[in-house]
Amino acid sequence: MNIQLSGKRILLKQFNKESKIIIPDEVERYLVAHIGPEVKLYKKGDDVLYDNGRKFFVKDEEYVLTDEENIVLCLK
Repeated sequence: MNIQLSGKRILLKQFNKESKIIIPDEVERYLVAHIGPEVKLYKKGDDVLYDNGRKFFVKDEEYVLTDEENIVLCLK
């Protein structure tokens, strides 16, 4: 998929992976799939939790479009 984001936008993909940090089952984890040119704190592949965004599906895969300031936790 060829994607170009603007500004501080981040595209997240739903992510299920074991972690050393215990996270409640109801919390969904996401992987940074694409970033806009002005994103400074995160990079592609970061494991994150977000506060606000728009969910959508592409070929049965869930994605979320959000802004950099909506990321509340990053597991590096």
